[in-house]
Amino acid sequence: MRNNQFYSGLVIISSLLLLSFIAKGQSQKHGWTTSSDPFKVNVFVENLGQFNTWAKTPSAIKYAINSGSGIFFTQQGVTFKLNKVVNASEKEFKKIEHGEKSNAKTVTYFVNMQWEGSNPNATIEVSEQSEGYYTFGEKGYENVKAKGYKKLVYKNLYPGIDVEYVIPEKGGIKYSLLVQPNADLRAVKMSYTGDVEKIKTDDEGNIIIKTEAGDITDHAPQSFYESSRTTVASAFELKENTVSFKLEAKSSKLEAIVVDPWTTGPWGGANIALNVDYDDFGNVFVSGYRPGPHRIAKYTPTGTLVYSYTTVATWEHTIVNYFYSRPTVLRHSGTVIKGEGLHYEGPPNTTTMQALKLNSAGAMSGPYNLISGNNEMWNMFYNNCTNKLYGFGGGTQEATNCQILDTTIAAIQKKNVNTSTKIDNDIADVVQDVNGDAYMLLTSNSDANMNNHLMKSLAPNYDAPETWLVPTGYAAFSGNFENKFLNIILNATITSSCKFNALSVNTDYLFSYDGKTVKAWRKADGIELGSIVTDASYNALERMGIAADECNNVYVGGKNKVHVYNFNGTTFNTVSTIATNISGEVYDVRLDQSLSRLIVGGKGFITVADAIVCEQLVVKDTVSGTCTNGMACVEVISGGTSPYSYLWNTGATTSCISNVPSGIYTVTITDNSCIKYKHIDTLTITGGSVIISAVAAP
Repeated sequence: MRNNQFYSGLVIISSLLLLSFIAKGQSQKHGWTTSSDPFKVNVFVENLGQFNTWAKTPSAIKYAINSGSGIFFTQQGVTFKLNKVVNASEKEFKKIEHGEKSNAKTVTYFVNMQWEGSNPNATIEVSEQSEGYYTFGEKGYENVKAKGYKKLVYKNLYPGIDVEYVIPEKGGIKYSLLVQPNADLRAVKMSYTGDVEKIKTDDEGNIIIKTEAGDITDHAPQSFYESSRTTVASAFELKENTVSFKLEAKSSKLEAIVVDPWTTGPWGGANIALNVDYDDFGNVFVSGYRPGPHRIAKYTPTGTLVYSYTTVATWEHTIVNYFYSRPTVLRHSGTVIKGEGLHYEGPPNTTTMQALKLNSAGAMSGPYNLISGNNEMWNMFYNNCTNKLYGFGGGTQEATNCQILDTTIAAIQKKNVNTSTKIDNDIADVVQDVNGDAYMLLTSNSDANMNNHLMKSLAPNYDAPETWLVPTGYAAFSGNFENKFLNIILNATITSSCKFNALSVNTDYLFSYDGKTVKAWRKADGIELGSIVTDASYNALERMGIAADECNNVYVGGKNKVHVYNFNGTTFNTVSTIATNISGEVYDVRLDQSLSRLIVGGKGFITVADAIVCEQLVVKDTVSGTCTNGMACVEVISGGTSPYSYLWNTGATTSCISNVPSGIYTVTITDNSCIKYKHIDTLTITGGSVIISAVAAP
């Protein structure tokens, strides 16, 4: 166990030779958050070919809102794509899970709105470019970097009339007609075709477009003079499937008028940040979804979007698109690897799954790899000691639950890591410690000896039999708990995920969390050592996320907060809560001890906050210096696994640098454990005196 450390960050010594312990664990200030759009998909994304197969539109797609099922803009109109899951019952899900033909399916509907009689040569202008860029998995467009914009305008769509689209925070899409003096608003007509059952006007003057997938509502316009903002009475007029606008008599003769409706519908959105991670460069990664394709986004250390990637819609599952593994970030490179949670094509193609790899720029590195064996992969980790990936899941056709891959995502071996001989022997969560040993949460429909158990498996082979196997004691994990978590957070009637964020491990203990109760376990034999209820009002599985540091500070996700405890070997003591910029249920928590920061993901947000500073590597610094001839050395006193590697900002790779002029020098120390602890020192050498500051990065 390490001690929590709090130091002042600067030491000034007036001597030519210094031999001392430098203050490690210097606190750094972090703090940024997203709004309700963690994947930044609520923008108008240019179509560079990647959207061509996404929708049936009357003409070529120019831009799209890549949120939920999608909204597509053509030269003279808009197409709404709506998905509906049918025959979604537990019985049909069991058929899917066991590789049988299922009647459950997703039916897609399209509603086309055309600007009737509009200018075919109207110019589409976009403005307010959003941060980052957008990448996709469509074949042939893997290297596309599409731009996104916050505003889209059809210029001179009708004589003297522009139409402007924006995406409001409250959801839906908002369009405004800017009607210049003497322009004829009566010329504007919106004609609806496609999968429309009926169009009607309700008592509030809204237009209701009824479809099998749900209603699209065009809310009654709010109109006003552009300069004075004085209200102008306005309304929709409906004739069969065509909608037009009505203003007060002569209103349009006075000055420019803004007609401002708002459209909502059942196309959903992509606002669930279910998994978060980071790399060695301080970048933050988030993955998640709502009904629709899975997404991965990368942010800079200060919270600026780098890329937002969207998986091919049919990649994960043709029924509900919820089936994918927790992505794994190769921290030394920023590469992201994702597996398919459940691959199902119907008999006989039931014993394969896919994996994909994104490079640091968010582009796919090669095609999807099809991997034979178990057809479920829910969690993955990368072992630095073996330089291999381990994908854990299960399957309905084979009693295997682990896939070993190389870093090109080529399959090396499939195996069963425990003694069960039955199918449906799934691994819901897995973490590895500094030795590479794996700790797993099991769920099984077929083997009560495995269901709702924790187990340990030894590196490097993770061979059966398990080192130990113990029941979790969590009531929420009893029975078929694999379906419960995502059903709750998505309010869905049919999903399947064994992907829980329920475990964390450090040098001393294994910790677990069911969304209400935190437990500590002895790593050697699986003995439960202590527990605490976070909040008696919580229901288990409504939230997730747990992370522990080397000082046994434990962070767990709550409702609008993260609970922080310290475990002393027998008892959890409350330390604090973190609530700033946490605006909903928390689904994942990651601790980046290299920067003493906590990364939190949940319903509608990502937040980065300061964490308690905790040493992992204790380092002694020796520094001497003159104006022209300086020397600096670092030595690891305790912590981590030797041998250690060194990288100075000069490019040197030894523990000491010498014959260097005065200036600032930074060294990154990396240990040889299977999860790679890191530590960063920053030293400033000046002539006649030495000024040393140190930033810890375990």
